[in-house]
Amino acid sequence: MRSTQLQMLGVKALRVETRWSDVAPGPARPPGRHSTRTNPVNYAWGQYDLLLSEPSAAWPVLLTVTSPVPAERRPTRKPP
Repeated sequence: MRSTQLQMLGVKALRVETRWSDVAPGPARPPGRHSTRTNPVNYAWGQYDLLLSEPSAAWPVLLTVTSPVPAERRPTRKPP
């Protein structure tokens, strides 16, 4: 949908949902040269650059990271 259509529909903000497994490093996307999963460089946010930069002039964007969490990032024990 084009931004003019969204404006005509009265859109005030955009909510974008992405799966954690699509951005987090894991078996399909191993960590890069900064081999720690706590380093933001290793996460694949680039696929959202255009989406987040283009409409941001017109609307606030809420990027929501959703499940499923990659298996290697899940806790290994259940809480008591």
